[in-house]
Amino acid sequence: MTDETASGPAVEPASHYFAVQAKATVPLPTAASVEAKALLDAGGILTKLVKTVIDVVTNIVLAPVRIFNFILDAVISLLGGSASPDPGPDPAPDPTPVDPEPSPNYLTNPKLIATIPGLSDGYERDDPVVVLTDTRGYKIYTLNNAVTLAGSHWVSVSPIDAVNFTVQGAPNIAFDAAAVAMLRDSQGRETLYLTDPSRDMALIVAPESGNARELQLPPGSTPGDIVASPDGKRVYIANRGYPDFVSPSIAVIDPGSTNVSQIPLEFRPDKLFVTADSKRLVALHSNGSIAVIDTASRQVSKILQGPSVGLWDRVVMSGNGRLYFTSISELGVVDTVDTSSGSSSKITLPSGSFQISLLALSPKGDRLFTYAMDGTLSVIDTASRKVLGSDRTPGSVDWALGGAMMRGNLTVSPDGRRVYVLSPGVGQPPITGALATFDVTKNKFIGEPLPVGHLATSVAVSADSSRVYVASMTADGSHAVYVIDSGKPLLQKAIQAPASTADLYNRLRDLTDWPQGKDGVAIDAVKSKADGKMRLIVYLGGTQLDEGATRGTLRNVPLYFEGDADTSGIIEKIDRALKTLPQGTEIMLVGFSQGGMDAQAVESDWKHGAHRGSVTTVVTFASPMILPPGANEDHVIFLREDSDSVPMLTDWLNFLNVQDHNGKWRQAGQVFEFDSGIDYPLIEDPLGLKAHGDRRTYSMVATAFDKSKAPEYAVVKADLARFRGDIVNYWQY
Repeated sequence: MTDETASGPAVEPASHYFAVQAKATVPLPTAASVEAKALLDAGGILTKLVKTVIDVVTNIVLAPVRIFNFILDAVISLLGGSASPDPGPDPAPDPTPVDPEPSPNYLTNPKLIATIPGLSDGYERDDPVVVLTDTRGYKIYTLNNAVTLAGSHWVSVSPIDAVNFTVQGAPNIAFDAAAVAMLRDSQGRETLYLTDPSRDMALIVAPESGNARELQLPPGSTPGDIVASPDGKRVYIANRGYPDFVSPSIAVIDPGSTNVSQIPLEFRPDKLFVTADSKRLVALHSNGSIAVIDTASRQVSKILQGPSVGLWDRVVMSGNGRLYFTSISELGVVDTVDTSSGSSSKITLPSGSFQISLLALSPKGDRLFTYAMDGTLSVIDTASRKVLGSDRTPGSVDWALGGAMMRGNLTVSPDGRRVYVLSPGVGQPPITGALATFDVTKNKFIGEPLPVGHLATSVAVSADSSRVYVASMTADGSHAVYVIDSGKPLLQKAIQAPASTADLYNRLRDLTDWPQGKDGVAIDAVKSKADGKMRLIVYLGGTQLDEGATRGTLRNVPLYFEGDADTSGIIEKIDRALKTLPQGTEIMLVGFSQGGMDAQAVESDWKHGAHRGSVTTVVTFASPMILPPGANEDHVIFLREDSDSVPMLTDWLNFLNVQDHNGKWRQAGQVFEFDSGIDYPLIEDPLGLKAHGDRRTYSMVATAFDKSKAPEYAVVKADLARFRGDIVNYWQY
């Protein structure tokens, strides 16, 4: 091992406002992923193999402690530890863009612009304690400490509209969470994976809809840390096992299935990382042991020893696999281990440096940021190991209640230009949290620390670096999310609205299929490229047979009989979205199968109420016709596959109806039919439901419709063109 002393400018002693935590009575674990991890020490939870009365009583008594641990550790770890694996100074692929181009400069110092309270209904209160951001900047997600008047505790998940600063829908109840990771697939959709060590289980949550499903792990697994691979193809869980009963391992989850495989380990894994190319998985034990695993073969390729001092405090990893540890026993020292070569070394800060309590890496991995117990933030070049600059947080040192300091968070903005230091709260009551901003281009703190409530627990930065979100307790004892304008202009990184009918169909399925959509309703607010006006696209999904879904078969039976269905729930959601848009906003209803029947019913019922917008267009895929043509018939289109039996259901079931809706719509020229060629063997698909639900079927029908030159479709095609542009907000239920 080599010892490298980092040289840098001398730091004058000064008081500071931010404190770090010494060991407190509630155990606090180490750092976790910046983007999506809230690590909670779940040690001591006994497995299902040893179920005694004492264990049961103990678990009941400790339930509030676990929740408190979750709050503190989420907190401590979510953004105060390792960044999501990003490339280090050596060349390495980076699947996530660092900063959009062009990247505007920061124009002002950060300022508080909004406070978003958690939901409370008088019986249950959902206090946000962890904040996660989506890649598009329109949503944030909070993990909440849910508490009832009866004293029950659990963890819930809430989606929040980051444009209008409102919680969307009731929080989804999760369970006794130990850790959380956010997986982003190739389509940019986010899924949360949580671990529950008390039940040896993982929970998979679609945060937009709140839908969740449980994934049972082997008995005695005692799952802890969790990490998602950057390529979105795997999720890894650290199964710590149970001494003398269950061996430790790493569970490997394929997001596309419920299959779980195991990678056996020689030691209990406490921390997991994945390299930026997703080819290496790194598992750490608290004593410094490191296992490097080839993710293709799922075999341990090498076992390394970490810091020479053994126990580490905080750890981060660059995208190319270099680990950086803070030492428990050495002051001003960062240990490093290259998991590729196995080599190790030390970075020693200037003489007189205090113990390092927080670490963070820049998005490119070329800068390491350390935060010491005396309030000094130092910037280290990871290639030269030299200190490029340092500064102290403004303010004064104070101790938290009980004489212990609570550790904060250190997180770097995605553009790499700002480092945010979050103090959970110091001083005598009222305990006030604060957020300080370090300008990397100037190597100094800017402005004054912003007060962010009491006992601040988590900080996250939007993908464009324009917004900072802090979860904290407010003066009345409830919790809220503080929204901070970083001073960087908000980029209009709108998602492209569907540019073709096939795109429209696939976005409909993306947003409303289970488990992404529980109610099967989603809404896009679109700024039209045709005239710059705002319009709404309302997506209504098909029948959902999954347990927990609200759009089952019984829901659509009334629609078979003259559209006699309750559309109030859908209309209420549309009206809610319209509150953010100009009077007279045009609305297009788009439905698949049952959703197409809903669209017809909503269009019929809409004119009987007072609304801020008007339904101008209806597009249905694979939908039966439940109403005859009306005054708006030219603005309605039914897209059908020639051999699909589902659109004919109303004719078969409503055989007493002498009105021929099909014939009238065909006569009006508003039915487009096409043979997709998608066909399943009769023995596999006797009712034709597989072909009906196969995305290829109606993608091909939609593409054929766009290519059609038939004049009878000209009006509805002109409508579709007006709804193309940029999505500036969206809602999903």
